[in-house]
Order: sequence, then structure tokens, then C-alpha cells
Amino acid sequence: MYKRQVYHQNAHGRVVCLDAASGKEFWAVDVLGRFRGENITWGISECLLVDERAVYVTPGGRDAFLVALDRLSGDVWWKTEPLAETKADAGGAGYAAPILVRFAGRRLIVGASAQHVFVVDADNGQLQWTRSRVTGYSVLAMSPVLIGDTVFMSAPLGPPGALHRLIAPSAPGRKVGVEDVWTTPLDPAQGGAVHVGGRIYGSYYPRNRGWAALNATTGEVLYEASDFVKGAALFADRRLYALCED
Repeated sequence: MYKRQVYHQNAHGRVVCLDAASGKEFWAVDVLGRFRGENITWGISECLLVDERAVYVTPGGRDAFLVALDRLSGDVWWKTEPLAETKADAGGAGYAAPILVRFAGRRLIVGASAQHVFVVDADNGQLQWTRSRVTGYSVLAMSPVLIGDTVFMSAPLGPPGALHRLIAPSAPGRKVGVEDVWTTPLDPAQGGAVHVGGRIYGSYYPRNRGWAALNATTGEVLYEASDFVKGAALFADRRLYALCED
């Protein structure tokens, strides 16, 4: 059919598939309209998750929470039941990009709604588990961080950051479980966090000024740097590159 595609979702939930060479639009889906979702305060910000088969998107709607769209046609492969039928700010979309991971022979999507951390089976859309994360402004804007068989997630103006351990299903067909390991006051927002060499690096949001390095196994604060304000970090060439708000 066609070989090189670009996928994009705008702030109003319109997902498009474009020809990478010409910009021609192959298909488009208004996911908020189709799945009865409502836009969020600062607009849809999720980066689309794409693999060899599907485009995964979180409309957070009353007809579907998460959907997998055929990457060539835009048809629906599967959809996950809504997290909340009527209250959009509880089961609606978050601001962060989900991640695709492999665990216990499963392909899992780990992401965030407006007020939950969630894990969904990437092959059938079945919800595996959620953890409530109710924040002051319904802002979950940090992508989850995979650390071995655990997931780190935090957010500003809400409960402490937490490390969650994935638990393998007890039998074929059973769901992946979860165990809460530790919590931390480190509360990155839009900048997220990175894991390098057994440490988690991120910046505080309103609670403290500056940055911190955590022991990824215990959550212990190893050191803090208060001379830079909050921001985003990347790791490359054995260095952390940070872009701070100032």
C-alpha cells in the first residue's frame, strides 16, 4: 500500500496518517468525537504510540478509554472500556505519552489518564490495573519510566511519586498484577524523569526547588542540586542534559 507514514495528533484529538514524502493525508480519525471524549484543560498533548500494527491513542471517552487504530487504514483494532462513564476529568485523557513494554511474555501499554496510572494489554486492549493519582489540576504530564520490572510515576500537586512493581500473571489468561514498592516527594511535572545506572533523576515541582537523584531500588534521595529550577532532562553520552524553565 504505502511504506512511509507520519502520524500526528493535534490538541483537539484529530489523529492523522500522512505520507512522509508528500504530506498527503491517508486517513484521519477524530478520536474525541468518535469515542465521546472531552478535551482537557490545556489541550490533548499525548504523543502517539506506534508499532508495526497499530497506532495507540487515549481519547478517555465514554465509549473507549484507550484505542488501537490500524496504522494503514485507521480502523479500530480494539478499544478499552472507559475508566469512568460520566466524569470526564477522572477517566479522561492525560497529558503524557504512554510507553510500550514487554513483561512476562506480554506486550503492555503503560500510561496515565487524567487521574490514574494504567496498564493495558497491547494485543487485546484488556485493562490490567490502575492506580489512582488525583492531582490538584488533573495534570499527569510525565511519561512513566520503566525500571526493570517496575514503573516509576509521579505528578505535581498530588500524592507522592511511587514505584510500582509488575507482577506476572498467576496463570495463562490472568491479568498482570501490581505491587507498590516505595514513595518519594520527588514530583516532576512536564519534564519527566530519567533512569540511568540504578538512579532516577528529575526535578521537584512546587514542593522543593531544584533537582534530585534517587536510588531506584529504595527511593532514597542520594543528593540534591538546588541551584537550577525545574525542567526536563535527557541522558546521552554519559551525561545528563537539562533544560530548565529559566
